[in-house]
Amino acid sequence: MTDHVNPDKLHHYLNARLAIVASPIPAARRLGRYIHVMATGGDWAALLSELETSRLQESWPRETNTWDRRWVELVNLVLPGEAATLTPHAERQVGAA
Repeated sequence: MTDHVNPDKLHHYLNARLAIVASPIPAARRLGRYIHVMATGGDWAALLSELETSRLQESWPRETNTWDRRWVELVNLVLPGEAATLTPHAERQVGAA
C-alpha cells in the first residue's frame, strides 16, 4: 500500500534542515542517507540519542531540490516534453476564460 506514497513533507523538513525519523516506506528508504529510518521494533532510545549528534539532514542538497525542479519532474512524468513550456509560477491573466 505504501509503495507509491511520496510524502512531500520529508522534502519540506529536509529543506528546513530538520532531523527526520520515518517508518521504512520506500520513499523514506530512498532518502535514507539524509534521514533516520526506524524499522518496526527498532531501538528508539538509541535513535533519539543519535539525533543529538547526527547531522544527516545537513548533507541534503537544498539548492537542487526546489519546488521548481520538482514541478518539472512531475510535468515530465505526466506530460513528457512539456516541461520546457510549463512553470509552476505561470501568471494568470485577469478575466481569462
